[in-house]
Amino acid sequence: MKVIFNTNGGNVEDDFPTDKALSELKLDVMKAANLDLEQAAQYQIAADGAFLDETKTLADLAVVEDTTLILWRNAGARSGTRTWDRSKE
Repeated sequence: MKVIFNTNGGNVEDDFPTDKALSELKLDVMKAANLDLEQAAQYQIAADGAFLDETKTLADLAVVEDTTLILWRNAGARSGTRTWDRSKE
């Protein structure tokens, strides 16, 4: 099924298998976008403002053809700290 993943490494558009867990698809997308696979735990897949269960498949989640999914990186996970400074509020 054709799905578009929007990533910080660019869009990855391909025909993805509907019976593969999102956690595995995430690695495929990260590789295609030249993102560091060792940082996969810092990324989550989202659609319509909600994070998706990565143990499920595209079929399980009833994702339709030409859907755009977001490969979202948690900035706090990258640095291990908050992404804002409240000391100046």
